[in-house]
Amino acid sequence: RQAGGDIVSYPALVDETDSVAVVLCDYPGEAQLRHRLGVLRLLRLHSAQQVKYLRKQLLRGNEFNLVLAAAALNPAELLEDLVDASYLQAMAVDSALPYTQAEFEAMLERGKGEVIARANELETMLLGSLRVLADLRKRMAALQPGAWPDTRLDAETQLGRLLAPGFMRDTPAEWLAQLPRYLKALRTRIERLSGQYAKDQTHTALLQSLEAPLWDAVSKRPGLLLQSPEAARYRWLLEEFRVSLFAQNLGTRQAVSAKRLQEQWREVQQWLDRYTH
Repeated sequence: RQAGGDIVSYPALVDETDSVAVVLCDYPGEAQLRHRLGVLRLLRLHSAQQVKYLRKQLLRGNEFNLVLAAAALNPAELLEDLVDASYLQAMAVDSALPYTQAEFEAMLERGKGEVIARANELETMLLGSLRVLADLRKRMAALQPGAWPDTRLDAETQLGRLLAPGFMRDTPAEWLAQLPRYLKALRTRIERLSGQYAKDQTHTALLQSLEAPLWDAVSKRPGLLLQSPEAARYRWLLEEFRVSLFAQNLGTRQAVSAKRLQEQWREVQQWLDRYTH
């Protein structure tokens, strides 16, 4: 209560690296995003020995060193992202954020035995992805200089979004598991490019028209994909649509088309209209 009036604020646990703190946020969406990362940090701080073990065991060996170098990813950042994802998935943080000490302790007790197994599963998925990515990078580098600029730009943009900082932490588990397939689909696209450039250009234009509203909305609301299930679904249906356009042989998780995407975007727009902050 300030100056005779009520001010509504939203509490969140926030990450301060070696500790957490409680702050008040102006908007519920902001509070949710910050609280998610604060809870994740507190889970890691309560599991210091386990985190230390994971850091020693994960992403080790010659093959990882080779594919990480070829894939042009930062090993230290990827390791922390993998640990984060292991905790988020094992503890089911995104299903039910805890807001009391009892809820937090129950989450920690329920999930701590699952973290290492989940980390090993994610590491296996990541190695498979990196093998494809390393080969893909090699094929893209071998493309004729200056040729197919629109496809090159679209491919690099897609990779940048798939592999953005924190991608393992922030991609829902069911979609993160599809990463190797998405990378294989892009590799197939590059392999076929010289003989199918006209078709590729048509597909690229269609994709960009469908993607533009989403990424425009994300630029205005950076946490949108973590806040809106409708927007997250649209984002990953776009990846499935890419598979259907460029690598039908790999199959899609569900039926997808431009029309279905347009219908899903209407759901996203309704969410945006309903939640303005």
